[in-house]
Amino acid sequence: MEAEILHETKSGTPQGGVISPLLANIALDGMETLLNTYQTTREYRVKTGQWVGKVTKKRSTRMD
Repeated sequence: MEAEILHETKSGTPQGGVISPLLANIALDGMETLLNTYQTTREYRVKTGQWVGKVTKKRSTRMD
């Protein structure tokens, strides 16, 4: 649909089709990977090695 005019297509994946969830997962995985490049996660452990938590920080997106 463009400018409130429906343009029928003979190709593509129909919404609700069998392969539709797979294609959505592929797209979402790529988006997740891209978004994760903008943050860092650091785990904290005590001297004994026991895990005590983690902190996620956003990376600066400034380009100098």
